[in-house]
Amino acid sequence: MNGRVHLVMAVGVMALVCSQVFAGAASLQPVGLLPGIQATEPTGVSADGSVVVGCCGQYGVDKAFRWENGVISDLGFLPGGELWSQGWDVSANGSVIVGGSGPKSAPEAFRWTDGVMSSLGVVVPGTTYSAARGVSADGGVVVGYSGDAAFRWEDDVMTALGGALPGTPRRTGRWLWGRAVRRSAGKTA
Repeated sequence: MNGRVHLVMAVGVMALVCSQVFAGAASLQPVGLLPGIQATEPTGVSADGSVVVGCCGQYGVDKAFRWENGVISDLGFLPGGELWSQGWDVSANGSVIVGGSGPKSAPEAFRWTDGVMSSLGVVVPGTTYSAARGVSADGGVVVGYSGDAAFRWEDDVMTALGGALPGTPRRTGRWLWGRAVRRSAGKTA
């Protein structure tokens, strides 16, 4: 990571990005808030620390955001998802963001690139929700969960990876499966 350690943390309602250069001094930069929103929750940071993603929320309305060069931007919602969107992870160079958007009871996984949020859909028939929780370094592979199954998305194809891990509660199992992406090669672990 070019001699840098990057840390994203929430402090009260203000989020900060801390970049510690081993040969120099630490610097803190406020991530800020979207207009009319009172809280920021960062959840992902690019490899060099220049892009932060997450969610800004207030009174039941949550919006996915992207922060870069001191500017915080609203990523919007998928059609029909006007109350909730969450950015969960970002590619190494900050150009691809993944997360979920929709009514909180039935969100859909999304992939955001070039200013456009696109639905990845669901992989399990009859399932009404999905969320993308991880992305490879190059942004080409996305992992997450759909219903109680983990998925892997690549080249516009979503593939089910199976159900919850043996011996884990359903919710915990799908989260563990859906976060397992090796950034270096984009392989699902």
